[in-house]
Amino acid sequence: MLWIDDECVCLRAAAGHAPVKVALTTSCDVAAALAAVETLLGRAFPAPRGRGLHRVEVVVSGRFACYFVLPWAALPRPADWLAAARTKFALDGLGAPESWRFSIEDGPWGRSRMAAAAPEALCAGIARLCKEHKLRLGRIEPGFMRDVSLHRARIEDGLIAIIQIEERAGRSSVAHVGFRDQQQWTGYVALPAVAQIGGVLRDAALLCRAAPLQRTYLIAPARMQAALAGLADAHWLPSHAEEIP
Repeated sequence: MLWIDDECVCLRAAAGHAPVKVALTTSCDVAAALAAVETLLGRAFPAPRGRGLHRVEVVVSGRFACYFVLPWAALPRPADWLAAARTKFALDGLGAPESWRFSIEDGPWGRSRMAAAAPEALCAGIARLCKEHKLRLGRIEPGFMRDVSLHRARIEDGLIAIIQIEERAGRSSVAHVGFRDQQQWTGYVALPAVAQIGGVLRDAALLCRAAPLQRTYLIAPARMQAALAGLADAHWLPSHAEEIP
């Protein structure tokens, strides 16, 4: 798995192998991230190999991932949801949509959906490097959506909050806070992560005008379980990025 954040790129190969990390020469820079990816792939797979022997999964985080909620619309095709995401991205002033690659989570009819965007230049560059190294590129996933998807079976719906702590190398951690009501996203905000998770949750609920919660889920490293003290019906879930140094 290839993990990319604002400050470094980390490659974790098969179980039992130590991760390899390369720092970005310029923070939050696509060209610097691609240079680090190329260095890592060269170290891990120095000799040409047959296509398909190695599969690379990519997770993007930090400023290389942007999240927002798409309100429900009667859009029957995935392409229609992608078009709606590009439009909302532009209307919200998040940037030029043609410079970003969008992904939309699957969801039932009649429900809003979480959307994410990653820089198109980064995604295309990773695909090019994998091809040059004869690697099979799997998914390129934004960190928050990946963790929520991996824990899908352990998250009960209702009026809930899902908080994912994203630890960034050399920078302050970020709390991604999403609110859901019966499988429907009702709000999302990213805030600085502090020890008082309850305070972060209150601020997020105020900003998103969230209804009173039934349950709260915290996706974070194990050492943060104590941060749930004082929150009603709170559940800790392991962070799948915890193994990334």
